[in-house]
Amino acid sequence: MIQMYFDGGCGPKNPGGIATFGFHIEEDGKTTYSMYGTMDETNTSNNVAEYGGLIMGLLWLKENNKHQQSIQVMGDSKLVISQMFRHWRIKNGAYVPYAKYAKQLVSEFSDIRGKLIPRYLNSKADELTRIYSTEKIKVPSVN
Repeated sequence: MIQMYFDGGCGPKNPGGIATFGFHIEEDGKTTYSMYGTMDETNTSNNVAEYGGLIMGLLWLKENNKHQQSIQVMGDSKLVISQMFRHWRIKNGAYVPYAKYAKQLVSEFSDIRGKLIPRYLNSKADELTRIYSTEKIKVPSVN
């Protein structure tokens, strides 16, 4: 099973701060890939950043032909995990286009589950969100 951990943050203020994200992929208990980034967005929030981490992780898995394998997505965002893997509705806010795009990506995986984990178990992804990159990354979204 592949485990993907994701996280996002927005600071020094939320909403309206600098949105950063991170994710890392583990296979057989070993990190096989990690990525962090600063989002190139003007309408930012913590939820936008969380979805940024999820989307970029899912895109990496898809681009590396992992979408037919068993995937466990783990994060400490109750909103993201509940909207993607439970039955919470996507309501309103700056995160909505990202949530819709992430939902589309999730549907392209054959065996994917989400798990809400406490922040302390998400420390690697959380550390990645704290790295500011001067190179801004445009995270895809559906408008």
